[in-house]
Amino acid sequence: MEETEVIKWAGDLLDETYHFWETEMYTAKDGDTKKALRSGFAVFYSPPRLHPDIMIIGVNPGGGQDSFDERRARRIPPTHEYIAYENDSHYPIARCMCGLFGPERRSLLEQSVKLNLNFFRTRSESTENNQDRRELGLKDLDRLLDYRLSKFSHQKVEDIIDKLQPRVVLAESIGTFDILRKFNAFHDYENLESVTHESGHKSLDLRRGAARGGNLLLGIRHPTGSRPPVAKQPELWAKIKDTIARDLANVGL
Repeated sequence: MEETEVIKWAGDLLDETYHFWETEMYTAKDGDTKKALRSGFAVFYSPPRLHPDIMIIGVNPGGGQDSFDERRARRIPPTHEYIAYENDSHYPIARCMCGLFGPERRSLLEQSVKLNLNFFRTRSESTENNQDRRELGLKDLDRLLDYRLSKFSHQKVEDIIDKLQPRVVLAESIGTFDILRKFNAFHDYENLESVTHESGHKSLDLRRGAARGGNLLLGIRHPTGSRPPVAKQPELWAKIKDTIARDLANVGL
């Protein structure tokens, strides 16, 4: 598939996502559901490309209604947002991920494909955890709608992985890794030893992984989502950075 075909395919996917979202908006009868859906969607945060060395998959789009620009959401980004917004204080994960890759692997990040496991701002990682739903303000969302948004997004993410064929998939949270691990694309991967941090009586997973030959599925503790953020805990963040650098070096990146 040529680059022009990739761009057309990605554009069609954006159109399909828009029409799915538009239909859900139009048919929603509950006021809270409509309000949640108005926060919109986002798919790509970088230009899509075939066979990227790295594909980064986050949890879901950040922000609320003020963050949604319908016209922008329907366009393919001209550059990688993490690079473009590295110094934006309102986009802390961009700086964190630039720091994770460091100057020596900046080009890997710049050429990576970035998207989220869930395209809609009303989504959590999982529809099964009621506590997560409450914390994320999802208690008023219709559970069937929540399921439809999740199913649509996960199927499209599987399609994107299958179409673009990345060498390494890096999940931006352990929960996202756990969901991706169940995808068909990774069914024959072998688990890597987890990297953990002992804190009192708790063991925190800093990095989980799975591999098949020179291909990797990696998941890190969310840089900005924990309390306190792991990226602001120098010992833990350094351990994650060193581990990811070693993982990438082991496959020649």
